[in-house]
Amino acid sequence: MDKWPKGTFVENSKRFTDKKLMMKIIEKNLDDT
Repeated sequence: MDKWPKGTFVENSKRFTDKKLMMKIIEKNLDDT
C-alpha cells in the first residue's frame, strides 16, 4: 500500500472514493432512523 508516493492520482482518487462511500453510508444511516 505504501509503495504509492503520497499525493499520487491513485492515492487521491482512493481518498475521494472513500469519502463518497462514507457520505453514502451516512445518508443511508440517516434514512434508516
